[in-house]
Amino acid sequence: MNPGEDLIVLADAARTYPGPPPVEALRPTTLAIRKGDFVAVVGPSGSGKSTLLNVVGLLDTPTSGRRVVDGLDTARLSARERAGLRGSRIGFVFQAFHLIEHRTVVENVALAGMYRGRPKAERLAAARVAVDRVGLSHRADFLPSRLSGGERQRVAIARAVAADPKVLLCDEPTGNLDSRRAAEIIGLFEGLSRDGLCLVLVTHDEQLAARADRRLRMRDGAVTASTSRSRRQESREDAAFAPGAADGVDCPRPRIRLVDGLAESVASVAARPGRSLLTMTGTVLGCAALTAIIGLTTTAAGQITSRFNQLQATTVTLADTATEESGVPGYSFPQRVGAKLRELNGVVDGGVYAEAFHQGWLPQISTRPEIDGGPGVGVQLRVAGAEPGTLVAAGAKLASGNGMDEFHVDSAQPVAVLGPAAAARLGIASVAIRPTVFIGDNAYAVVGVLSDTGALPDLATAVILPITTMLAHYGPPAAGQPAHALVRTDLGAAALAARQAPYKLRPENPGALTAFRAPDWSAITDDVDASVSGLLLALAGVAVVIGCVAIANTTLVAVMERTGEIGLRQALGASPSQILGQFLAESVLLGGIGGLIGSALGTATVLIGSVLQSWSPVMDPRLGLASPAIGVAAGALAGIYPSWRASRISPVAALQHS
Repeated sequence: MNPGEDLIVLADAARTYPGPPPVEALRPTTLAIRKGDFVAVVGPSGSGKSTLLNVVGLLDTPTSGRRVVDGLDTARLSARERAGLRGSRIGFVFQAFHLIEHRTVVENVALAGMYRGRPKAERLAAARVAVDRVGLSHRADFLPSRLSGGERQRVAIARAVAADPKVLLCDEPTGNLDSRRAAEIIGLFEGLSRDGLCLVLVTHDEQLAARADRRLRMRDGAVTASTSRSRRQESREDAAFAPGAADGVDCPRPRIRLVDGLAESVASVAARPGRSLLTMTGTVLGCAALTAIIGLTTTAAGQITSRFNQLQATTVTLADTATEESGVPGYSFPQRVGAKLRELNGVVDGGVYAEAFHQGWLPQISTRPEIDGGPGVGVQLRVAGAEPGTLVAAGAKLASGNGMDEFHVDSAQPVAVLGPAAAARLGIASVAIRPTVFIGDNAYAVVGVLSDTGALPDLATAVILPITTMLAHYGPPAAGQPAHALVRTDLGAAALAARQAPYKLRPENPGALTAFRAPDWSAITDDVDASVSGLLLALAGVAVVIGCVAIANTTLVAVMERTGEIGLRQALGASPSQILGQFLAESVLLGGIGGLIGSALGTATVLIGSVLQSWSPVMDPRLGLASPAIGVAAGALAGIYPSWRASRISPVAALQHS
């Protein structure tokens, strides 16, 4: 016989599984399977039938002897090359069907040929032809869960023949079927044999074996008998093994189109939406926290910086330098400071302010006078003098009353405005009952209660008198705490006001007053932002790590649950690197989607927070790409080990797991 007609040749091929004790599942066997053969392998359970089929189909590797498949000595081939040879030459029909439950009949059949690089349209067309060939065109778009056992087996047969293999290996194809459906499958196999397809069937079904052209009977791991129905199919256990069979023959390599590989990963992730969402939770939370923290921190910093910049650009303070340098109580400001300052270009308002008593000693202030020489019940509070323009320039806000006005200052009226903390300590919340406060023998009608002292926080604990009233009743400010004037300008006019104000107020001695602008707080705010952001980003990093662990754990569980699918893909021609690539792509996809969702949630948090605070949101456009990138990196890192584990599972072990 012409060795070129031999599809598969074994020469003393044996398979021993390591022990202890070692198990000789296939003893040294020599046989040849030719083009067009219809071979049935029969024997009791444990006789080595499935092991022989696995060795013939390149699902397992003989521990000794030689094996040639379609002219290629497989001992010279790598795992990837054997996968390519298996996918291009051999089709498999398994007793357990191995259908992917979330794929339709046509989609299951179209998997054949995917690892040969065929375009999807071509594979779908071939799949519909194969489905029609096995009589299931009316079920083409059904999911496997809607099929009977016989129909599922027909789908498995259609998948096996759709890639146009040279040999079809079937492991107990009728073992799970009733007699009627088994007869249908037998008839189908006979039709495939008449069409010239080489068939090798492992079966307990003597009726099916009797229809084969050749029967191999096995016992204890060895072929004990070989019978044929014609001389053409006589036994060839003595066939010569061509030592150079692989020379000059190209070995097909498994290849998959990038778009098909990505589609497989997307389909696998989409088929388990609940699990996928739970898997992504950690990454979503981590990336959302990352985006929200950076966005809110940047937005808040922008608002704070904007306010400080505005304060720096619109605020000028004048200090009584002459009094400070003299070391004695004094007061260098003229009358009606606010009115003079408002005459300068760009000045919105301003006024003088000073404290009446040294900060080391504060007077007792009460809401009722001393009676019969006894002290009133009071609290220690600051006493300050100011002009109406001072409070306006500071941005102070009234909670009750109208506050002081120019008349009160010009005529030194005994009135007072209370800072919010002072009012709380005195128990005065409103001027509706016309409250009065007493400082020693002096009584002052409360004309206003502040809710906020703005740029002068020291006044929060003060009883604020008209500056003229304070000077008249308590004299100039104490040594070491000179009077100041606060000036609020239009944006950009602060520098000009700082130069002109001393000359406006003291033209005869401008050096008595020193003007200075608000300090630059950016360095301080940057340090605070960096410290807070660093802490929050560390927490976000922990969330991302948790998400990474979740993806790794779920991917590892998925590998164990989908071991049968891994075996199917290997039988269809997937190489170890392609198995690794698919599971790694799924992990990366989960991480990337989690990053995108997290980025969207984080951005929404920034927007909502900005709206609630009446802020202008500040978002770096690069932040929108950072979270998905982090998610992809987390997914890739998490998927490396589980994907490697998937790629290391042998085809035989994978297919036995169901």
